[in-house]
Amino acid sequence: MLKGLRFQKRLRILPGLRINLSKSGSSTTIGPRGAGVNIGKDGVTTNAGIPGTGLSYRQKVGGGRGWLGIILLMAGLAWWAFQNRDVIAPYLNP
Repeated sequence: MLKGLRFQKRLRILPGLRINLSKSGSSTTIGPRGAGVNIGKDGVTTNAGIPGTGLSYRQKVGGGRGWLGIILLMAGLAWWAFQNRDVIAPYLNP
């Protein structure tokens, strides 16, 4: 009916945790800006990029070919955690 119509909304639940809503369904993204794991109806996808540059790498996890995406994701998560250690400390300490 309205094939060209698009809808997308991101809801931030916690730092690094977002719920994505769209016309075609919903998914969850875990990770900071520039690196994340998206879990949705099409499976699991890793995303790694350099914020503000437009450069990014996206790969579906599975089939034994997702190692580069996982390594880039882990590097991005480690860098974000290092830069924001004071922000995430309250969530890590009981």
